[in-house]
Amino acid sequence: MPNVLEDQGPQRVSELIDKDTRTWKLANIEQWTSEGVQQAIESIPLGVFGREDQRTWPYTKNGKYTVKSGYYALKTAVPRQSQQEIDPGGTVYRIQRAVFEFVNLENKQQSSSIQTDTLEMQKLWQKPPDDWLKINSDGSFCPKSKAAGIGIVVRDSIGRVLDAISAKVKASDVLTVEALALREAVKLAVAKGFHKVCFESDSSILVNDVNNNDCGSQTWKISAVIRDIQILVNSIENAEVKLISRTANLAADWFAKQSRQRMSYVDWRQHPPSSLVKIWSFDGVPAPH
Repeated sequence: MPNVLEDQGPQRVSELIDKDTRTWKLANIEQWTSEGVQQAIESIPLGVFGREDQRTWPYTKNGKYTVKSGYYALKTAVPRQSQQEIDPGGTVYRIQRAVFEFVNLENKQQSSSIQTDTLEMQKLWQKPPDDWLKINSDGSFCPKSKAAGIGIVVRDSIGRVLDAISAKVKASDVLTVEALALREAVKLAVAKGFHKVCFESDSSILVNDVNNNDCGSQTWKISAVIRDIQILVNSIENAEVKLISRTANLAADWFAKQSRQRMSYVDWRQHPPSSLVKIWSFDGVPAPH
């Protein structure tokens, strides 16, 4: 007698992950899932270093259940009229709306708590100490089209641009894109054998999570990427991850936007667009040759 479960395709999430490339492989479930579901799965970032599965409560930042979040989700999901017939579709919509509003509230609270630190951040790009390299990373995301891109710029202690990278990525929100950008920046440093590196990002949530060893307080949706970044950063002899303002991260932002918009400037070094030249000038460093 044929096994019904086997005929339905993969039964574990691990069967949908390529262990060698650490990417999603969804060919085996295409007949059971819509294109939208597949895109949603592909937008979930996978960690480079494998880890044990863990249960996550998706209605809080750190993935842990709280009475407040549970009550809020339940209160919004249950119809106010006691005599009203429960509509499953409407209930799902209310839960989704509750989650969206709750996450927005959490983000606003986090933004207000770091407002003082933001005011003290450097406003312009600054050269790293002698013998150090500085790698800026940034992510660009369009909520409407879901297009996403990352940008990375490597400069030395005199401000000279050594390298710049832009690439398209798959993600469902800007925080994930920012995390992917920083991970690629750290991977680049490790691959190149850099020993003294300062990594900079303008995402306060990301930088706080990376510098926080308490996994229980990190943002659960990017926790796998955060763990990768921490492991890679710790493998570098001298490395630090710092928060900067957006005006100090314009070069990385420029490359991120180019990749998101599907634009490519292969000869950006020899023939840089005027918009990029202005950024080099604003940063107070010579344009690369």
